[in-house]
Amino acid sequence: MPDQPFSHLEAQVTQQGVAHRGKQEAETASAGHAEALTDYETRLFEPLRHAFAGIRAELRLQAETLELEIMTRLRETRLLQPVGMRSSRLGMRVRKPRRPGGNFTLEWYRVRWRGRTDYIARGAGDRYGRKAFIGALAWERAIALDAEQRLSAIRRQLRLMSEIEQRLKALQALWVQPAPETMGAQALAGPDGEDLA
Repeated sequence: MPDQPFSHLEAQVTQQGVAHRGKQEAETASAGHAEALTDYETRLFEPLRHAFAGIRAELRLQAETLELEIMTRLRETRLLQPVGMRSSRLGMRVRKPRRPGGNFTLEWYRVRWRGRTDYIARGAGDRYGRKAFIGALAWERAIALDAEQRLSAIRRQLRLMSEIEQRLKALQALWVQPAPETMGAQALAGPDGEDLA
């Protein structure tokens, strides 16, 4: 038998100071991680947020133009109808975001009486369906369904941008978390930062 029966165990023994070097490497990696995150913020997230703000402004302008066009068409068509066919008052509006940084909304409503309107629920999806306009007159429903082709395209773009922003926020949150190597080094350190290994 060889003289060195424990030689295979010697390789498993940690040399003095190695754990400290691992901790220092982890701290260096963590600092590099923070710098990379800041770099991603500058190069990726901020330009994307800026681009989305520009797209939203352009979509808002399109929506307001459509609102004017739709309301003018409804008003002019209403005046051409016999007196008994003018009772239902369908309308469409561009509403401001409900929260800062949110999307504006494109919604249909019925006029109950002067100064009072009832919102028409859209349901799931980006488009109002035929059932949403059940209480409207046939000519109003035809105008609304025609307009929905363009309005739903705007809603879809707004929804997709919001989904991208939410995923980026989730990604940012993951990046802010400590790297697994850092967490291991922190677990080996005592409450005062002394090495427990």
